[in-house]
Amino acid sequence: MNLDPTLVAARLAYRRGDFPDALSLYKLAATGRELDLLAILRFGSCLLTSGDVERAIDQLEAGLKLAPGDFGLLIHLACAKEIQGQEAEAAKLYRTIIARSPNASVAFVNLGYLMLTRGNTAGAVDCLQRGLDAPPAYVETNLILPTFKVEVLPAPKVGSPDPALSMALVMLGLKLQESGRFEEARTCFLQATLQNGRNGSAYGALALASKITKEQSPLVDRMLELSKARDIDIPNRTRLYFALGKAMDDLGEYKTAISYFEEGHRLGREQSAAPFDRVAFETEVDSIIRASDYVDDEGELLRGSDSDLPILIVGMMRSGTTLVEQILSSHPEVAAGEELAFWRDHGFRQLRVGLGPPTKQEATELALAYTTLLREIDPDSQRVTDKMPHNFMAIGLANRVFPNSRIVCCRRHPIDICLSIYMTDFRHPIPFVNTRGDLVFFYQQFERLMDHWHKVIPADRLIDVRYEDLLNDREAITRRLVDFCGLEWDDACLRPEDNRRAVKTASVWQVRQKVYSTSLERWRRYEPWLGEFQSLLS
Repeated sequence: MNLDPTLVAARLAYRRGDFPDALSLYKLAATGRELDLLAILRFGSCLLTSGDVERAIDQLEAGLKLAPGDFGLLIHLACAKEIQGQEAEAAKLYRTIIARSPNASVAFVNLGYLMLTRGNTAGAVDCLQRGLDAPPAYVETNLILPTFKVEVLPAPKVGSPDPALSMALVMLGLKLQESGRFEEARTCFLQATLQNGRNGSAYGALALASKITKEQSPLVDRMLELSKARDIDIPNRTRLYFALGKAMDDLGEYKTAISYFEEGHRLGREQSAAPFDRVAFETEVDSIIRASDYVDDEGELLRGSDSDLPILIVGMMRSGTTLVEQILSSHPEVAAGEELAFWRDHGFRQLRVGLGPPTKQEATELALAYTTLLREIDPDSQRVTDKMPHNFMAIGLANRVFPNSRIVCCRRHPIDICLSIYMTDFRHPIPFVNTRGDLVFFYQQFERLMDHWHKVIPADRLIDVRYEDLLNDREAITRRLVDFCGLEWDDACLRPEDNRRAVKTASVWQVRQKVYSTSLERWRRYEPWLGEFQSLLS
């Protein structure tokens, strides 16, 4: 791929937040290149971010004359109109975008924010929830959230609690947090507790927004008092227990912390629709291993595409997948795709019991659909990551469809992984996390399947990255990782905390901090209470 070096330099400056430098470089790239929509878009985006709204609108409208339906241009123009105070016109543009791209998360969130500031709480809740659930539709939209002005949010009404407004504030705070705006997110979460003092999600979000210190004892005291109340429903009580567990862990009260996590999981088991089926999961892993040759009817290996665009980052949850994606996407030629559901929705059907491998035509169709998805995330990067941990189930198929793709498997001490999962309050229920025994069983099946993949996938296409090695010898492991992905070295990969992309996982706060080693051998703090996790020491 022949890339304009000016655009490469501009993109790197843009991603590290150096907007004045990016502005001058994009202006240079856009000059005399009227048909280069990418340069026009990013030039307009830099103008918008630097506060030159009028020039940004001129640039974006010029681009829309060339490509009237371009998502990136439309979303930036809508934000520019919002900044100018033309809220009705901005809302109209957001609705136009949503009609064309139902998964446009940033359009839902921005429209929800407008509704919130205008007092339409019910509409705001719906939009913000859909924005949280939807994947980013375009990589550049990750930087648009700074157009929000949290200080103009509705003031808390003393004596007039509003539970719907409370949830809307939590959802807006979560979206701000994804973009690294933790102070404004905390403002939203605090306002949410004032609107509904029994909103467990608000307390949970507050606990995760930073490290809890002794100075925050009033917040902890409020949570402790609330935990004793009898009129809190199970979902809010569950989130409150996890928030208290996280707070006690931060404060070094490990025995108390694990007791709150255990209570949270006890309630989680009560709410679970069905227990984790170990037999069914082991049978599925057996089926995947048996079918992993992926040959067509003529005995030829499948080959859907020769593209090396995808980088699949897999592993157990809480094994460092977010950090690895943050490191790789700091490279100017790598875009972050976050957790994509593609292989779950399209590929896993080929892996179920009784189904054989896809045909040549199906493999080609899978390759085209996946490439199209990745190019929607970023139209010009050399590589795009897909950081769905559970894709470890499908990487045999992915390797056959994309034999030149790179697969990075994140590894970590097994007890640290299981303990970290056990201490995390996930947004959506996960069947195997509520009991230590199920977690251990799932981890053992993961190890069994990864051992198999290393036997059948070429070593230059599948690499293990140990979390502990990455923290202890960061530069060497990072250089090895970048080289494995077929990329030239770039020093930005050593500063993942400067990466301004949106982060939607449970590691949203940690990944914004400088790489630290305090999580190494974390399990030793909880050694007296490991229970069935102890079996993983062998």
